[in-house]
Amino acid sequence: MRFADTGWTDIAATTAMTSIVLDEILGYKTNIKLLAVPITFKSLKNKEIDVFMGYWYPSDEMAIAPYLKEGSIKVVSENLQGAKYMLAVNDAGFALGIKRYQDIAKYRKELGAKIYAIEPGNSGNKRILDMIENNELSLKDFHLIESSEQASFAQVRRDQKKNIPAVFLSWEPHPINLDLNIHYLLGGENISGFGKASVYTVVRSDYLDKCPNIARLLKNIKFSVPLENEMMKLILNNKQDPKSVGIKMIRDNPDLIKNWLVGVTRFDGQNPLDALERLMNK
Repeated sequence: MRFADTGWTDIAATTAMTSIVLDEILGYKTNIKLLAVPITFKSLKNKEIDVFMGYWYPSDEMAIAPYLKEGSIKVVSENLQGAKYMLAVNDAGFALGIKRYQDIAKYRKELGAKIYAIEPGNSGNKRILDMIENNELSLKDFHLIESSEQASFAQVRRDQKKNIPAVFLSWEPHPINLDLNIHYLLGGENISGFGKASVYTVVRSDYLDKCPNIARLLKNIKFSVPLENEMMKLILNNKQDPKSVGIKMIRDNPDLIKNWLVGVTRFDGQNPLDALERLMNK
């Protein structure tokens, strides 16, 4: 079973936890490939990847739309509710007066005409670049600073320590929401791709029919914002690897895993609860 992982900490965590359930409890063999979002969708279409647990809606809606329309990718289920994905400011930016998207351009000089984002090719980055190119909200003189998730938030932390205002692409779940006062900007309700969000599990077109047992598992898998915040904090702040965190979360949340396993059997057809018990006591 082949997963895609975009390198985002939330997807690394949820993918690792799911793969442990498949490997250790259900007796399958999984493989995780690190791919950018556009390559992930193309790989699902080409049947080089089976499952991706990180379709963020609405930010990735335009990127995935052609594949959904042609039927080469199918949506399995919503695995996370209550997420958010939008521009935000640190305390210094909020104190300066940046409370809405419409306030950003007023403070171009104080912001150094910079908006921090994540890896190139990301849907959120593309949306910001479109806003700059089309001078939406008078942003034509701004520059998008693209880097990894970790590098972007490290910059935000440095700016906060120096009381320097910063505007950046942010989301929840993410432990930065626990570490810093993140002020999500108002007034972006009509900006496509930003706002309240959900995360979905998607698969290659024929996977649900070919693997009905795994299909039942994937449909059952649900996470929560607090759980993902905790997982991501262990990975980012405590420097634990995603697999170790996944095992800890399984052991700490046996009832959650039992809900995932409803109607699901091991690869050999046996009840998976005994294997769950063994993992709990390992």
